[in-house]
Amino acid sequence: MEVLIGTPAVRDAILQGEVQQAILRLMREGDAYGMQTFDQHLMQLVRDGAVDYEEARQAASSPADFELFMQTLADTGGEEEGGADAAGFISRDFFPGDGEA
Repeated sequence: MEVLIGTPAVRDAILQGEVQQAILRLMREGDAYGMQTFDQHLMQLVRDGAVDYEEARQAASSPADFELFMQTLADTGGEEEGGADAAGFISRDFFPGDGEA
């Protein structure tokens, strides 16, 4: 499930018409506010054993990116800097191409 909270940054992105990429980036980075993307939720479900990896990969917004992120988590154990935080969410360092860190 995707969760978007109406933070000031989200409101500004909407008002400025930067809806698609800006809001997705804010959702990925907004775990402190309770936000998450669909793919982040799928990753957590796989980590919890509630969903099969292959089913989650096929359902992901970007199966190739999902596979890469899950591989990176497996390689780092989800604990190194740039990996998953304590809640299991992927940090923004794992999302190439949005031009912001």
